Amino acid sequence: MEAEHGRMIQQLDGLDMAGDGRVTYHAIEWIDAAGGPYVEVCSQSKVADHHAHSVALRGAAAVARYVIIADLNMDLGDAVDFVRSSARLGGAER
Repeated sequence: MEAEHGRMIQQLDGLDMAGDGRVTYHAIEWIDAAGGPYVEVCSQSKVADHHAHSVALRGAAAVARYVIIADLNMDLGDAVDFVRSSARLGGAER
């Protein structure tokens, strides 16, 4: 875990939804101060890191980040749907 202004960003084990061909996405899940669950999926690790730190700085109650290994034919929208259906921080819906 990495501390960001008193908040911890959990590094969770990755999710593998791939067959033979693979592409990597980076997921961020967070629970805001009001208890609302959110997800974001990025194609670049640095963008995901920046976003995870940003939501932690804005006072998120919990933040988690992990890698998704997907089939080559899965696009970003498919990855977002997968993360929403596999939410690990309390049923992310947004």
